Amino acid sequence: MRNYPIIFLDAADNSIDETSNAFFMGQNVAGCFTVINSETSVGGTVQIQGSNDIPIGDPKSYVPAASSWVNITDATSTITAGIADAIILPTISFQYLRCTFTNSSGGAGTITVAGSFTSV
Repeated sequence: MRNYPIIFLDAADNSIDETSNAFFMGQNVAGCFTVINSETSVGGTVQIQGSNDIPIGDPKSYVPAASSWVNITDATSTITAGIADAIILPTISFQYLRCTFTNSSGGAGTITVAGSFTSV
């Protein structure tokens, strides 16, 4: 097994809504995300989403349809007062993952969502 790190989102936290790119999971079987914001006045929600779209061509460059994404149960982090949070996925069954950030208050810094995955 080996670890595979990815920066899913690195975005200004004063935006209303940010969505990361889609990432093909391939041989990844488990993962975790850290959610870090650069300042204390922001509030919002980070949600990890999955898609099982069947890729056309190279799965690494395929982009799943906007309508094929679903929220993964218990893969949500509420951001308050600059506190970092973690989201753990003990098993990954989706072909693609992405994350969304929805701002609910304030913000003048950045939100970073970093993932680390275990592959076989």
